[in-house]
Parts: sequence; C-alpha cells; structure tokens
Amino acid sequence: MAEERLLNGQRYFISKLLEFFDVSSHQLPVFYKALQDKRYDSIILMFNEFLDIEREIREGTSDKTKLKHSMNSSLKSIKYHCKNNPWALKGDLSRDIDYLIKEIEKFQTNEEKQKDYTRIRLAISSITKRSDSDSLIKDYIELLLKSPLSYKEIDLFVQYFFSEIINLGYSMKYLIEWKQQYKELNKFTNHLSKKELQDKLFLFKELVKEPSSYLIIINSWLPDELKDELYKDENITIKYRYCKIDADKEKLVTDQANKLNYPKAEQYQNLIVEVIAYDKYKAIEKVVKNLESYLEMYKHHYSFDKKAINVNCLLKSNEDVWEKMRTDNVDTQIFNKSMSDRENEDIRDFILLRDKVRIDEGKINTSINQLNNSLETLRKSIDDSPENRLLNNWSSLEYILNSYEGKSIIGKVIDIVPKVICMYHVKDQLNILWENLSKYKGSKDYKEVEIIESLFQLCSRDKGKYDKISFVNFLSSEKKLRELYDCLEGNVVIHREIAYIRDILLNVKRLKENVMTLHELIEHDLTRIYRLRNKLVHSDNNISFNSDIFTIRLNKYINSLIGTLIHYLKRQPNLHISEVLNSIHETYKWYIDFLEKEDIKEKELKEKEKKRKGKDQSSDMSEELEEKLYVDIATAAYPPYLYL
Repeated sequence: MAEERLLNGQRYFISKLLEFFDVSSHQLPVFYKALQDKRYDSIILMFNEFLDIEREIREGTSDKTKLKHSMNSSLKSIKYHCKNNPWALKGDLSRDIDYLIKEIEKFQTNEEKQKDYTRIRLAISSITKRSDSDSLIKDYIELLLKSPLSYKEIDLFVQYFFSEIINLGYSMKYLIEWKQQYKELNKFTNHLSKKELQDKLFLFKELVKEPSSYLIIINSWLPDELKDELYKDENITIKYRYCKIDADKEKLVTDQANKLNYPKAEQYQNLIVEVIAYDKYKAIEKVVKNLESYLEMYKHHYSFDKKAINVNCLLKSNEDVWEKMRTDNVDTQIFNKSMSDRENEDIRDFILLRDKVRIDEGKINTSINQLNNSLETLRKSIDDSPENRLLNNWSSLEYILNSYEGKSIIGKVIDIVPKVICMYHVKDQLNILWENLSKYKGSKDYKEVEIIESLFQLCSRDKGKYDKISFVNFLSSEKKLRELYDCLEGNVVIHREIAYIRDILLNVKRLKENVMTLHELIEHDLTRIYRLRNKLVHSDNNISFNSDIFTIRLNKYINSLIGTLIHYLKRQPNLHISEVLNSIHETYKWYIDFLEKEDIKEKELKEKEKKRKGKDQSSDMSEELEEKLYVDIATAAYPPYLYL
C-alpha cells in the first residue's frame, strides 16, 4: 500500500510539474493556469529577501519605519512557508527550520523596543549557506523517491520545486525547449514502472548544473560620455564589461551585416560582453536589461526616443559557434499572451457595460470611469518592460480600490482581493474538473463509461458549459463520486481533482479550512508582490529575476476583481464601485459564518440521525447516512453577494 502511494505520488508530481513546461496549443490554458495559481515561491528567495531588508536597516540606506514593516511582513511569509513546505518539515534541515520558526514566533510576541533581528538574521544566513536552490532541488527529488506523500503535500512540492528552478536563473523559454528534447517526458505517467518513474525524476536533476559562459556581441546607441570612455579604456564596466570589439569580431559582424541590420551611424557601437548564465536566453536578458536600464537616464537627457540596443545580436556558447539571436525578452512574449487574451475578455464585457450606461443614463458615471482607467492602464502595460508591467498592473488595482475607504493601499488590497478569489474557490475547482473531464471524454483513448456519460447527460448546457446546480448535486453524492473516482484510476490528475472536490463538498468544516488557508496564502502573496513593487520603484527597476512570474498572478487577481465588478454593474448600473467592494467585504464575513453554522448543523443532524436509527447500524444504513446531505451545499459552493 505504501509502495503504491509512493509511486502514485511520483506520477502525480511529474504530471503536475510538466504543466509548467508545455506551451503547445492544446496545453496553453493549463500552462497559464499553473502560473496564475503558483503562490508558493522559492523559500531561498524569501530568505535572501529578508537578508536584503535587514542589511538595509542596519546600513540605514532607506526609511527605517517602512523597512521594518517590510521586515515584519517578510518574517510572516517565511514562517508561513516554513510551516507548509514539505522539505522544511521532513528534510535534513527540519530541526533547524523548526527552531527558526520558534525564534520568529518569540520575536513576534516581543514588544517593539525588545525586538532584535540578530538571531533570526544569523539563523537564516546560516541556512542559506547550507542549502541553496541547487541542493534544494536535489533534496526535493530524494524526498519524492523515499517518502510517500499525500496529494496535498505534492501540490505544494510541485510549486516549491518549480520556484527553485526559476530561482536558479533559468528562462521559461529554455525550460520549455529542455522538456521538448526528452521524449520520455512526453509519455503519460499512468502505467510507468518504478524504474521508469525514477528515471523521469532524475532527468530534473540535470537542471542542477554549473552555469555556462556566453560571449555576446550587441549593437547599442551610446551617449558621447560613454563613447569616449569606450575609446579611452577599450571597455565600459556597468556590472558587466562591455568591450570594444577587435578586428576579427568586426569582420564577423560585417559578414553578417544583411542579417544583423546594424546602423552605421557613429553613435552606435558594436560591443562584446562575457556573461555567466544558466541558458542563452537568460544570458542575453542579463546583458541587455542591465545596459538598457543604465542608458535610460541618458535617453531622457538627450531626448533619444528609440530603442537603445538593436534587436539582433550574435551569441557564442561552449560549442564555439556564433549564432544570430534576438535581444528582446522571449519570456515576456510567453507571459504577455496570457495577459492580453484575458484582458480582451474584460474589455469586451466593459464596452457593452459602458455603452449601456451611456445610452440609459446619457452620461458616463464615476464607476465606469474608474473601470475605464484601470483597464486602460492594463492595456498599455502589455507593451511595457516586465518591471513596468508589474508597476502598471499594481496602479490598475489602485484605481479600482481608490473609493474603498479607511485603509492604506496594501490594507485595501489584502482586505478585498483574497475575498474575491476565496468566494469563487469552489466554482474554480468545479471549472477545472469539468474542463478536464470534457477533455478526457473527447480524447481518442476514451471508451464510453456509464458514470461519465450520466454526468454529462445530467449536467451539460450549451457551448460545452455545465449547469452549476446539477453539477454540484451530482458531485455531492458520495456514491457517484466514488464511482467516478474508481473509473478514472489511471488518470492521477483527475483523480486528485475528484478527491479534492469530495473533500470540500462533503465536508463543510474542511471547505472552511481550505478557504481560510487560501485567504492567508493570497495575503502573503499580495504582500510579497507589494514589496516587489516598492523595490522596483526604489531600485531603478533593477532586479535579478523575472517579475512576470509575479505579474501573471497579480493580473489574475485584478481580472477576477474587474470581472466581479462588471458582473454586478451590468445587472445594476447605478451601483458605485465602493458599494460592490463593501459587499465583497461583508459577504465574505457572512460566508465564513455561514460555513461555521452549517458545520455545526451537519454534526447535530448526523448525531440525531444516528440516535434515531439506533446504535447497531447496518452497512446499508451507513451508506444511507453518507448519501444524505445535511447542509446547503449550493450556497456553500456559490455564495450570493449581500446587498446586490
């Protein structure tokens, strides 16, 4: 039994992890959904963020009051993730992590004047020296090979594992290409043997390697000051050494002039730079982003409104062959498609709403203007740099929440946004299950199964959608759920989804716990995004990792909120945004209270039923009790908003 649980866990881990590596047309929605819901970030990155903030406090380089707020929120996140990360709980450093958690808790209970970060700083600093992203990835694999883990633990494992891969310094583009070169990773995990599963897991260890050296030739506009420095010193050192190219390299550029299309104006210079990176796309990004950021002030000063660095470059890796590459950010193209598609949906809905209000009322009201500003900011951010895109997404969120009174901006954000997501949590899980069942039913491998045919016959609506009440009622039957679960034994992903649906639909207490856990997780996520936003504002947009990993989540939060606002304003156009925001706040409080009361009611009714039937229950009677619903499951799944 333990062996089968171990192997099923490995199958599930591989299947879920590969969702982050596949952008083929049929898998694209799954890929974006995986990124949007990835809220468990690299624990090593969190440790290093804390050390950076603590160093700034000691050095007195910034506003200490604001930094201490950042420090406290950073510690809250670290404590939360240390209590949830399976490696932190079961790995070789579990004792150290447990002690760190106790130190953080002691620190949090101390009065302000007694607070001292020293012990925590030394503990975290020591842990990061013992365990970096490289070693953590290996530890995760070893734990998966040895420890039978629950689906819930593996869901966390997948996100933490992928986060450490990204934290190493890989580009998304490279990871997608890496997966494509291994045909064995494309095989379904359903019937793989223990050895085959082990071999698949070991493939991911290959990503733990020494970074490579790359030579890159770029063509860039330079102001006179930097051009003079280049002629005098043969290089310009701006983090990396951008060197003047020699005659051989100049000939190389000349030979490929038609392909490279470099301008011949004196203000443009050919530069060669060596950089260490995990892949060629990341190497180019480092070199280009660093120089462009430095040139930004010069561009303002000289009113230079073009792109400083040419879109084409030459790159040489260990293979000793020069290849033509592009300098634009390839990961941005991957992330941006998702955001623009979703934004277009919201824009279409908003246009209908705006026209209706304009025609009915003869003018555009304040709420419509607020939404217009927010959507316009989102739309403009599509063409921005990754850093500016995150800043503009945050500004878009601020536009919407301006009318919500009584709190700081981060206070407003963490008060409203998690509640919107949490009240749609059951619906979101039902959507995922329906989509995957529909995909399975339409696959070439599907052979007619009675319970699946029955589900679609009873629950289907037009255009491939489901009737929400019929679907909830169907899945609220323990017997039908078990039958569905058993017939899909070979599909570990749908297996997990059914198990989770059962957990939250047939156990109100568990639903409440999961909703509150999700709320806390989103609070931590939004606080981290806000810290990143502040860092971008104060660091001239110069960060080492791809901020789009955070922006894609922020974008989902914004679109969920905008979608909710549009939905209720379409039904009642004279509503103010502040009234809908107030409803979100009040409805969530009511919803948690409702789940609490339903849980108590369920326990009391079950107890009465048992007493009425007598102590000696037959197995049939036990099944009857399981089949009987004691709670208002439809309201638990789809809470109606107050006042609207």
